[in-house]
Amino acid sequence: MPKPFDATTKELLESDPQAWLELLLGRELGEVRILNVDLSTITTEADSVLLVQEVEPWVVHLEFQSSYDPNLPLRLQRYNILVNYRHRLPVQSMALLLCPDADGPAMTGLLQHRLPDGLIYHEFRYNVVRTWERPADEILAGGLATLPLAPLARVKENELPTVIRAMQQRLDREATRNQAETLWTATYLLMGLNYSNELIDRLLEGVQSMKESVTYQKILREGRAEEAKTILKRLGSKRFGKPEPLIEAAIDAIADLERLEQLSDRVLEPIGWEELLAQP
Repeated sequence: MPKPFDATTKELLESDPQAWLELLLGRELGEVRILNVDLSTITTEADSVLLVQEVEPWVVHLEFQSSYDPNLPLRLQRYNILVNYRHRLPVQSMALLLCPDADGPAMTGLLQHRLPDGLIYHEFRYNVVRTWERPADEILAGGLATLPLAPLARVKENELPTVIRAMQQRLDREATRNQAETLWTATYLLMGLNYSNELIDRLLEGVQSMKESVTYQKILREGRAEEAKTILKRLGSKRFGKPEPLIEAAIDAIADLERLEQLSDRVLEPIGWEELLAQP
């Protein structure tokens, strides 16, 4: 199941592919646009495919990673070949690692295939971009759409308040209200890859644009609902025993925070899980 930050990074990139690709490659490019690649009959795993419209056009295939996947190089190779075959253009494949947990021994930038006797019969090269190795100042000076990456960059925890202030200054000057809400919400989600909720809440406490974001409010409600489900299961287990799978699924299906809190308050009243959940 896609995680929130997977969708977030993809949405940010699609809002300004030029800024993202220039940041990742470290140079100015010709016009960059999203390339709609219909490979659905084969796979739907590709994160983003971008067309760089220069004198000799070429394509970039980019994958976002927040956890280690030793099969990622093989997946990159597969897409590289498929996109090249479909469009007959050079394809550069890149893995954007969002946090150290995504790194590992397979992330070398080189995939080699060997015969049983050790002879290399195919090599595939790809780029690995480790977000935490990029200077925060570099990201802060880039496009607005890449700003949420700044707290994930090469920055110490005690330097985070300075980074957040720099982000806020740029967004206050350059972003519309809707843009600011979206970018702060993305920042909140992405920071969750590296930092505790307590630290994130403290750092972003004064950001009014984020507090007003509908998406952010939804995230908070979902978080509180998940916490309420955990409390309900723990209290109910002490009284009725561990819930059966069907009971647990019924609890997990409750999205109403108020309903979950009411059930927790009534745990001492009923005689079992079924009676508890049957209450209006």
